[in-house]
Amino acid sequence: LPSSLLSFQRIGLLRKGAPAGDDTRWFELPACMIFHTATAWVTGDVVSLFACCFESFDLDLDAGPRGKAAFDGFARPCVIELNLATGVASRRRLTETAGDFPVVPADTLGSPTRYAYVAAANVSLGVPLFDGVAKIDLTAPAGTDATVARLAHGPGRHGGEAVFVPDPKRAGQVDGGFLVTYVHEDGQEKSEMVVYDAATMASVPVARVALPARVPHGFHAAHVGEAQLAAQASEE
Repeated sequence: LPSSLLSFQRIGLLRKGAPAGDDTRWFELPACMIFHTATAWVTGDVVSLFACCFESFDLDLDAGPRGKAAFDGFARPCVIELNLATGVASRRRLTETAGDFPVVPADTLGSPTRYAYVAAANVSLGVPLFDGVAKIDLTAPAGTDATVARLAHGPGRHGGEAVFVPDPKRAGQVDGGFLVTYVHEDGQEKSEMVVYDAATMASVPVARVALPARVPHGFHAAHVGEAQLAAQASEE
């Protein structure tokens, strides 16, 4: 159902490693629609969950020019806090930047981390196309805009989820790495794999790899290092 038809949503919290029969702890919030989460961590009695939330949602894109009449909402990065002591839950928007497919460095999942990277949407198009990547400060104080930078793929170019790949030369730097994604140019049956610097967030890629065929953008991605591939091959 479109979230506009719902009055609230429930989030269930289950203790990791809980024995069979252990009840889920439920928290109620005003309704929203969530496709993708970035990460979550516990600080004291509070679980903080970072996700891209739609205030309203409908996949019927057939009405109107390019679906503008039907698609009436875009996701925006939010933090949901579940207080284990009081049972109270809250949701706060981090930024007005629209987007989805949030990612954090893989080795920080479940632990406090500074930045998430979101496929940024161009709301003027009226359809969920991602024309860049936004860098979101998950530690930004309430009342401030958590978007610290936004890079652009270029006119008529759209991408999807950007994977964070750590740079061994910048170990220990919270944004010391690269963002890798596929980009497709409108009207072309081909794509590129592009690599951006996560620290500078410059729109000019540090590397571009032309691909022989189009790769659909708007999907999930993953990074597998050379050592991981070698280990996998040795097990086969």
